[in-house]
Amino acid sequence: WMEHRAMDVARSTARVFSLWLMPPVGSTVEATLLSNIATLHKKYGTTGQPACPPHVTLVGSVQDPIDDTGAWIVEQTKVMLDKVPRPLTIQTDGLVQGDVFWRCVMCSVELSQDLKAWEAEARLLLKTEATRPFEPHISLVYADLPPEQRSEILAELRSNLATNGLDQQIRWSTGALLQIWCTTGPVSEWFQIASFPI
Repeated sequence: WMEHRAMDVARSTARVFSLWLMPPVGSTVEATLLSNIATLHKKYGTTGQPACPPHVTLVGSVQDPIDDTGAWIVEQTKVMLDKVPRPLTIQTDGLVQGDVFWRCVMCSVELSQDLKAWEAEARLLLKTEATRPFEPHISLVYADLPPEQRSEILAELRSNLATNGLDQQIRWSTGALLQIWCTTGPVSEWFQIASFPI
């Protein structure tokens, strides 16, 4: 029993990794998202935790079956990048609120055929199954807030579209990045392990 319990504990504390689709560094899109994320994080984010950079999670909570370094995930990701359609276009289609900490208030992202193909190939090569439907998005704030407060934030964002830069569809294609992050524990402990131009 103790041996099985130890294995369960090891499994639950093993590092997990996520594949993120990132806007081009230094682009207007990145600047717009960073500005909104910083503003919302200062007002609603978790005290003592940094804001998270703008990204679309392609696949999250992936474990490395070999060891905790993520090296296997990096190699599998390289294989994936040789198989998926490129360039990949990311385009938002509205502001929405979610139902969990990681999906508090966000920009919904259009689920294109290409993006579906990327997610399917990533899951196949990383041997991981989805625990919920793929709903691509860019989180603007991580927070545990009641639905009424999330609605208020959405209303505030929508009433200031002309100044916050979210008045048009946010779109990126060439010059973007696919990054692999270790996303174990609180946001302050997350770190990037690889980055690929896409």
